[in-house]
Amino acid sequence: MAGNLAYTSIVSSSGKNRSTTVVLSDGTTKTFTGDRAFRNNNPGNLTGTAKAAIEQGALGVDYDGNYIFPSMQAGFNAQKQLVLKEYGNYTISEMLSKYAPPGADNDPYGTNASYPGYVKAAGFTLSDRISDLSSSDQEQLIRIMITKESEVSDDILALVNDGDRADLAEAVRRAELAEEGEDDVNSTTDNRTEGTTSQRNDQLVTPDTTGFKDPFKNYPRKEYFNQATTNKAARGEWEPKLKMGGGSVKGGSLFPTEANPQYPYNKVTETSSGHRIELDDTPGEERVSVVHTVGSGMEFHADGLVVLNAHDKMVQVVGDDFTVYVRGNGDITYEGDLKMHVTGDYKLRVDKNFILEVDGKYIETIGQGKHETVEADKISTIVGNLSESITKNSSRISLESANIITKGDLAVLTDGKAEYATSESTHLSSKTRIDIAAPELNATAEDLAIIAPEGQIGGVNMMYTGDTYKGRAFDGDFFTGISAEAVKSETAVNAQQAVSAASYPGAGGTGGTSPTGTVGTPQSLTSATSAMVKDTLERSDKGILNVDVDPDNKILQNIDLRELEILGENKSTTSTASAYDLVP
Repeated sequence: MAGNLAYTSIVSSSGKNRSTTVVLSDGTTKTFTGDRAFRNNNPGNLTGTAKAAIEQGALGVDYDGNYIFPSMQAGFNAQKQLVLKEYGNYTISEMLSKYAPPGADNDPYGTNASYPGYVKAAGFTLSDRISDLSSSDQEQLIRIMITKESEVSDDILALVNDGDRADLAEAVRRAELAEEGEDDVNSTTDNRTEGTTSQRNDQLVTPDTTGFKDPFKNYPRKEYFNQATTNKAARGEWEPKLKMGGGSVKGGSLFPTEANPQYPYNKVTETSSGHRIELDDTPGEERVSVVHTVGSGMEFHADGLVVLNAHDKMVQVVGDDFTVYVRGNGDITYEGDLKMHVTGDYKLRVDKNFILEVDGKYIETIGQGKHETVEADKISTIVGNLSESITKNSSRISLESANIITKGDLAVLTDGKAEYATSESTHLSSKTRIDIAAPELNATAEDLAIIAPEGQIGGVNMMYTGDTYKGRAFDGDFFTGISAEAVKSETAVNAQQAVSAASYPGAGGTGGTSPTGTVGTPQSLTSATSAMVKDTLERSDKGILNVDVDPDNKILQNIDLRELEILGENKSTTSTASAYDLVP
């Protein structure tokens, strides 16, 4: 590279002397030696045939096919075009296998094999797709490759602009073209060069220079060689430019991929790096598109569709109120995490159904109270355990029926007082046994029935009072007869005899004193047999309830507690009225 002077033609090159001789833009001839990438203005050491070199903007090739570019910036742009555009859909690893294949003819020392490790050590993931990298990462990848290719990479990078300073020249030229209404946004042969490709003003600008055209000979671009240079998008050969970063299939599929611009209605401006602006007046398909070379942009379509795309990150800052109104449906997808922080009140209103699906855990933390009102049915299904801890009082009020149904054990424990009261009947049953234990037990009723074929009521200091008792003798004391007081005897006598005897038979047949009190008429009682009690327990509506919760596991299978409506009410089967219905 000869300072600010560009190469205009190649004189010779030598591998023996490691030299390149060229004609400079000031007409002088000069020989450059040293680092090959530096002397050939070829930072990426691009190689190929002379024809391929010219197609990529080079003047030709040296002794071994290494491209010689007119300027370092032109060589840098060609490397970017190859790596970022032509290889853009490849992964870094795939690109390197084509860019620097191990064992290639121009790799006599086998240095290409170390290329992937070199790039990886610089912090890149070889499986990343190049088009998915951010702009800064793409530029960094080019710089790392230049460092690998050249021993004087710092000198090379000092001579180029990552943002492609040729864009400035392009902008100046297009401003001139716009004044004449020219749609040609790529040609280097407009009317100011009289339609030729002869020697142009190729000297780089200096602080004293007022303007320049195409010092690095970036035009025409390769895709416009040997054809009209009117932008393809302007003449109907339109291709979409919006791209989605990160490899998202769903996001990219939302972009419009069809447009039919007709010449001369579509006014196109496209820079050397690939930024494109379209003002399309094609009747019925009017469209405006502004797209960055990486794929970020905004489009306005004839049907009213507006597309806003960020290839990578997007930042939106609003200094005051922010209002969004959508008349139709909405669909928001985040392929990563989402955080929302509201420093004031957060009010959400849904006029119809609100459906929330969480595949993972749902963690809710409330700093103060929670007030929940459900104006219709509420159904909760928990496929697992339920644990609630309440540090203070708990109340549950049901203005109609309430059920507690469990298929396993049920424990109700309290470390304080407990009260159980109903305004109507209470039914307590068990298929095995019921134990009631307390230091003091009090049962009071206007009508009491305790029925069993066998067992015991009584204790050492127990006392029975009542009008009628029927029982049998046993080793100990028992009561018999109709009396308001206790009567003791070792032989069974009926109640009428006990009150009519002049002397009350006592132990050993001796006389005694007749008991006092009013005597009633003996009642006819039926002794309870085992069969009678069994029938009462199993068939009476006052017997044992038949509890069988979800016998076919339908609730668990269907995960819907509404299945209880199919199971029906949990009641026992009652018998018809009979003498076996011993419970009043």
